[in-house]
Amino acid sequence: MSRTLAILGWTSLWSLLSVGGNMTVLADMQRIAVDGAHWMSGPDFVTLVALSRVAPGPNGTVVILLGLRAGGFAGAGAAALGSLLPSSLLAYHGGGWLDRHGAVPWVRALRQALAPVAAGLVLAAGYALCRAVDHRWAALVLTGLGTAAVVWGRPNPLWLIAAGAALGILDGQGGFGLL
Repeated sequence: MSRTLAILGWTSLWSLLSVGGNMTVLADMQRIAVDGAHWMSGPDFVTLVALSRVAPGPNGTVVILLGLRAGGFAGAGAAALGSLLPSSLLAYHGGGWLDRHGAVPWVRALRQALAPVAAGLVLAAGYALCRAVDHRWAALVLTGLGTAAVVWGRPNPLWLIAAGAALGILDGQGGFGLL
């Protein structure tokens, strides 16, 4: 199977599994792109995720960047098609079904049950990213503090990104060797 078709297949699957957004399947994206298909290294993957988070646009940008890195422009096109078409069709047809059956008790219970699943998937994505780049104690402590700030403090994520960038610049220029 060609790389472009593999990208289309994986992004289509992730599109259907991403309850709560693309960040919920980030751990699996990392598993396939880095460990399975070897399309890129762990630090390359983390860089794509970081770039997609600070660039304007939706969270789905990470999928297109992954496709571009793994398969060039054809890979980016396949990733865009795979990430948009299946979930759009599911949302269109599933939304109509939910309009007709949303008051059914088991449907309401299922919708409420999916919220913690999505939260767990986001935490799994964070864990996968930490495993790829955080190897020193100071970086792990900073990751823990950032996670705690997001979970309990609800700050604007841009402040955390800016703080991380500033610490990285200081570390790189100062030669502290902490991060």
